[in-house]
Amino acid sequence: MDMRFKTSFIRDVAQGLDYLHTSTIGYHSCLTPTTTLIDNNWVVKLSDYGLEGFLERLIKDGCVSSKALSVSPVEQFYIAPEELRIKKMHPLRQQPSQDRLKRIQEKQMADIYSFGIVLWEILFRAQPFDDAGKGPEVVVERICDYNPLKEAEPYRPSVPQCATSEYHPDLLSTMRLCWAEMPDERPTMKRVRKLFETSLRTKKDNCSKGGLVDQMMAMMEQYANNLEKLVKERTMLLEETQQRADRLLRQLLPREVANELKLGRAVPPRSYEAASVQFTDIVGFTALCSSSTPMEIVGFLNQIFSGFDNLVSEHDAYKVETIGDAYLVVSGVPKENGSNHVKICATISLKMKAFVSSFELAHRPGHRLQCRWGIHTGPVAAGVVGLTAPRYCLFGDTVNMASRMESTGMADHIQISESSFFLLTGSYPGFFRCKQRGQVEVKGKGLCTTYILEGRESDLQQQEKANATARGAAMH
Repeated sequence: MDMRFKTSFIRDVAQGLDYLHTSTIGYHSCLTPTTTLIDNNWVVKLSDYGLEGFLERLIKDGCVSSKALSVSPVEQFYIAPEELRIKKMHPLRQQPSQDRLKRIQEKQMADIYSFGIVLWEILFRAQPFDDAGKGPEVVVERICDYNPLKEAEPYRPSVPQCATSEYHPDLLSTMRLCWAEMPDERPTMKRVRKLFETSLRTKKDNCSKGGLVDQMMAMMEQYANNLEKLVKERTMLLEETQQRADRLLRQLLPREVANELKLGRAVPPRSYEAASVQFTDIVGFTALCSSSTPMEIVGFLNQIFSGFDNLVSEHDAYKVETIGDAYLVVSGVPKENGSNHVKICATISLKMKAFVSSFELAHRPGHRLQCRWGIHTGPVAAGVVGLTAPRYCLFGDTVNMASRMESTGMADHIQISESSFFLLTGSYPGFFRCKQRGQVEVKGKGLCTTYILEGRESDLQQQEKANATARGAAMH
């Protein structure tokens, strides 16, 4: 039984006895588990009180048999020893009217003893003296025949060793006070209630407050609050997990495509009239791999491609994929941006070039890394491919041409096709500086005129001015 139930039952019995002791009835006189009833609200109610005097009068008048006041040996476990001795000597006790006040006081002390035995039964959920291995008559006889000269303590229910760790010491000591041998050593019911309320309030669960229904309501409220807190924490955890999943999905797919897939909508393939595709490739990657360990290769690729990812994320572009040491970027797909895609790819390429120039291999100090870049502008088709691991893929001759611009390019140079050159210089005149490379043999295309993107015009002019100043200072 939960301690909340035990505490509520104990308090209800104590409150009922206290009420009887302060009422005109004065006492209970036959408190046992069978006279403590539980109603539908889990509140203990006392019954069969105030009948002893009435039955005594009926017996005296000959209306009922004297057996009406007889109790079974087991019920005698709950009767105070002094009452047992009186009943043993005088089966029918009749008190004169002038001793009524004294009689009530004696009965109240006997009720305290009965309460102590009932308390033991509530706490330990067992029949009193059940572990003695003796019959009820023998137990009652031993209680009545207690001799302080022969026995150190009167015969009472045994308290398990584990009780000291399970219950408050004041609760157990109060229980022992209630079943003291001498009636004047037992506390009054008000004192018992005060001791119990004090000891029970020190319990961690603070289960002494309110009735059992109140406690259950408080438990449900606490449970609801804890559940609400748990739901809030789990909701936050779910939101964080969802955000991580969204970030991962946006890394695998363009934001617009990822949002459509999250909503359960199909993303049909689309064709785009104009987009710019950029390829990046590491020069001498095969030779670098042959002289490096796999872990070193993975480490430096992760570093350089993470840097590329940061640069791409700053612009309206999407990293399509990486194939070995090749890095593919597109702008204008799936979100069309007019002619801005060629400017974005050119800007990203220049930033990548600056990043690579300052990049150092951790396992190759002093080794200078070189890359090639190729850009082409033209129509493309794009769509989501796959279910288990969906990828956003590009299709069309524009992708192949961009790859050729990279593969036929020169180290540390950005080679752009003729279509990219005309769109870049036509849409953004004076913004970038390009120079014609000349005719380049392109597989499947023959000779094609290509251009080298040297940089932004403003940056180059500033650099040239600084170089001229430095040369002038050197001449002087």
